[in-house]
Amino acid sequence: MNTFLLKNKQTGFTIIEMMVAVVILVIATGAPLLMTTNAVRLATEAKTKVTADYLAIEALEYIKNKRDNNKLNNKLFDQELYPDGIEVQYKVDVFADAIVNCSGVSCNGDEHRMSYNIIDGIRHYGHAGVQSKFKRMVMYEYVNADELGVIVEVTWDSPTGGGLASVRMNLFSWN
Repeated sequence: MNTFLLKNKQTGFTIIEMMVAVVILVIATGAPLLMTTNAVRLATEAKTKVTADYLAIEALEYIKNKRDNNKLNNKLFDQELYPDGIEVQYKVDVFADAIVNCSGVSCNGDEHRMSYNIIDGIRHYGHAGVQSKFKRMVMYEYVNADELGVIVEVTWDSPTGGGLASVRMNLFSWN
């Protein structure tokens, strides 16, 4: 009788054992996949923030260079920094060597986004290239006759809501 029971007993996994194994497999592969996805998203956001910071600093360096050239050429330190008045917002296009008024319509429209040239990696305005997500605005305010405040704001849109990189510096009329 014992031999009959042994012959008819089937070996293998039950459905519950299979379900437990699948759950363990999903957890074991899903958690690293989720962590990798989050790491890629955070790395992309960090790259965007660093790029925006560099774009803001680039505009400040361009404006400081203009100020220094003015002084070396015996001009007023703030000459040509704000061609249409101090209360206007400007775009700084380093590539085209231009400070351009953008307050006529709105500085926030898509037409004020910087272009990105895929070949040389340069971001600038009004040139061939892919429209980037960055907008760069420059504003000025006088502190006194020999001191000019410069505010550069770089904004961008992203799936997580976008962001703002803002840099402020005071320029002095040095002698």
